[in-house]
Amino acid sequence: MTAQTFSQSKHNIKTVFIILMENHNWTGTQDATSIEGSRYAPYINHTLLPVASHAEQYFNPPGIHPSLPNYLWLEAGTNFGILDDNPPSLNSQTTTQHLVTLLNKATISWKAYQEDISGTVCPLTNTGLYAVKHDPFVYFDDVTDNQNPNSAYCIAHVRPFSELAADLQKGTVAQYNFITPNLCDDMHDKCKPIENPIEQGDIWLSQNVPGILNSAAYKKGGALFITLHGTKQPPETDQSA
Repeated sequence: MTAQTFSQSKHNIKTVFIILMENHNWTGTQDATSIEGSRYAPYINHTLLPVASHAEQYFNPPGIHPSLPNYLWLEAGTNFGILDDNPPSLNSQTTTQHLVTLLNKATISWKAYQEDISGTVCPLTNTGLYAVKHDPFVYFDDVTDNQNPNSAYCIAHVRPFSELAADLQKGTVAQYNFITPNLCDDMHDKCKPIENPIEQGDIWLSQNVPGILNSAAYKKGGALFITLHGTKQPPETDQSA
């Protein structure tokens, strides 16, 4: 490829979508919790993989498995020493050095779509199948106006997942979109009537990912990342050398 050809073919990502699934590794376990090749995940394995890239050497930060520390890492690059899943009332942070605030200061729009929240309040506590530990944004005081359930900024940016389809259709999605399914749809819990977490999540993805992939926001410079918050740790390295 010539320099001229490369220059003509490169492009910038304009819209980012992240969907975070739970409690399953891609591969490397000895039980039925792996996604790779699972008969319970036909959409992931046979529809998405052939048209996507995927990472197999992706690990949790060492020694950190509870949900919240990992979600804080995604938003701020650290878990702030937190090793539990307690709500913002116990684990809120005053720092402004985290992604969505930096995006906001750079006039880059962002929105978090959380399944099963009402959209009428800032969702600071668990409700129904919504788990606050899977919503890192409400752990930052500058997002919630110091844990104010009526925070206008929080309510405007942390929205019900049910609004995503209409936003995609209207072309009003943000430039950075963080999507959190509920505890059944993200593979976290075993729920009726299916009672198979991997199958539940795979079905949910099959029902919702096509809407993203077919949207103008995705087709005109979009990127979709589907991640698995699993249990796999990085391999130990030899420290003797």
